[in-house]
Amino acid sequence: MNPVYDSSQEIHLISSKAFGLLLEQGEITCGEKMNVVVPTGNFGNILAAFYAKNMGLPIETLYCASNENKVLFDFFQSGTYDRKREFILTSSPSMDILISSNLERLIYRITGEDAAQTKVFMDALSSNGEYTITKEMMEKLSCFVGGYASEAETAANIKKVFDKAGYIMDTHTSVASCVYYDKAKDAGLKTVIASTASPYKFTRSVMDAIDKEKYNLVLLGITKEGRWFLFDDDIDLLPEDRWLTSPSLVPAWISPDRSVHGVVTAKGDTIRLDAVFPVLHGKNGEDGTVQGLLQLAGIPFVGCDATASGVCMDKAVTNAVADAVGIAQAKWCAYSRFAYDSDREGCLQAAEEKLGYPIFVKPANAGSSVGITKATDRESLVRGMEVAFAEDKKAVLEACIIGHEVECAVMGNDTPIAAQVGEIVAAADFYDFDAKYNNPQSELHIPADLSPEKLEEVRAAALRAYGAMGCEGLSRVDFFVTYDGEQVLLNEINTIPGQTPISMYPKLFEAVGVPYSELIDRLVAYALERGAV
Repeated sequence: MNPVYDSSQEIHLISSKAFGLLLEQGEITCGEKMNVVVPTGNFGNILAAFYAKNMGLPIETLYCASNENKVLFDFFQSGTYDRKREFILTSSPSMDILISSNLERLIYRITGEDAAQTKVFMDALSSNGEYTITKEMMEKLSCFVGGYASEAETAANIKKVFDKAGYIMDTHTSVASCVYYDKAKDAGLKTVIASTASPYKFTRSVMDAIDKEKYNLVLLGITKEGRWFLFDDDIDLLPEDRWLTSPSLVPAWISPDRSVHGVVTAKGDTIRLDAVFPVLHGKNGEDGTVQGLLQLAGIPFVGCDATASGVCMDKAVTNAVADAVGIAQAKWCAYSRFAYDSDREGCLQAAEEKLGYPIFVKPANAGSSVGITKATDRESLVRGMEVAFAEDKKAVLEACIIGHEVECAVMGNDTPIAAQVGEIVAAADFYDFDAKYNNPQSELHIPADLSPEKLEEVRAAALRAYGAMGCEGLSRVDFFVTYDGEQVLLNEINTIPGQTPISMYPKLFEAVGVPYSELIDRLVAYALERGAV
């Protein structure tokens, strides 16, 4: 149990609070039952709602919402838990799992708290990749219903909710929302979607880690609408946009004027900045846009410069550079919106002939795994192209690689160093802007389940890719290692990887003796060492 952040406890509180609010607002009567939908990768989330039900909260049905990695959906349908399937990278990464942690607690419950029998099931999962519960145990799961949403459905639902209500829904909540409309909407009961996704814990973690005695912090926030504010208040206000209610807010901007070397406020005040630590993701965050502004301003900053940030953000450019310098990667191709619309049949046929199915379709420029779909035939390929083009004017198509997905943390300027190599196994931490940064129960293998020789090969490849793309400061370099161990293939480079204590990047450096607070300190030192770009 993580003493700082436990999402399962939060689900319990969300469910209880939601019932209280519905009761207070007259939406339900005392004792009236409601349903709960939980986006889950870590089974502890929905298990908390199950415990709340057993403690007396009037919950009728628990809807377990999965993405295309629908191992839990299949389990609730058939009673067989089977992890022997293809792993799918999606835009809702905390659900990108094949082994659901905490499910064993439910299994223990429905065996009649038979520890020996529970162990038999878990051993079977480890040795054979599957187990099947008894008919009697299945009957005890009658309050659970599994559902899942495809990538296209998840993306379409986010757009629908935004168009209708102006609310930007994270991908994890969107999966749950899709399952609600598919499974629960017509059930006749009030339904609560219990989701804990929060992008702001990323920023808070960095703030918490910085030595307040060594550094004088200036917090500059940017709204979703692109408005800039100076924030001087409790960082506990960061989650859920509560910082926008702070009376401390003053409109303020990074000035491109090098004589200012910092922030100009709407009141006419200036604040000189020695260095900037960007904690941003996606377009206008890690694509070189903000980095270019800081270069104009002559202010040192943590991370890659505008050029390297842009190269690594644009997946087509990354792939082209990798090809040019001989870095191995999956087969790929890319099309602009114009080229695709001009010769749709030609583009699709060329991709099919070069890549074969399945094909991953990605927007060339979109952070946080947004807009990524998996195509298994012509119809899903066409859908995937439209999803990608909704995010960017260029789409990248890549052949599917079956193997270990490993990550290597790198930091430094002229003489960078590579940390340990890690592997995501269960609750995936793919460094999404959402809850994947904040899943304390993600199951990580550090070091990755590779031979010592292969680990060194990955580290060497990470340093080579880091240098080839012109990276400085920090990056997380991701690879596929085929299960036969023959190929180490570059996947992508993240120039602003997650920086929460539970994120893979700091954990990989922690594994080689660099604690979290020291890591943040070193990154700032690298920025000051490089100086103005």
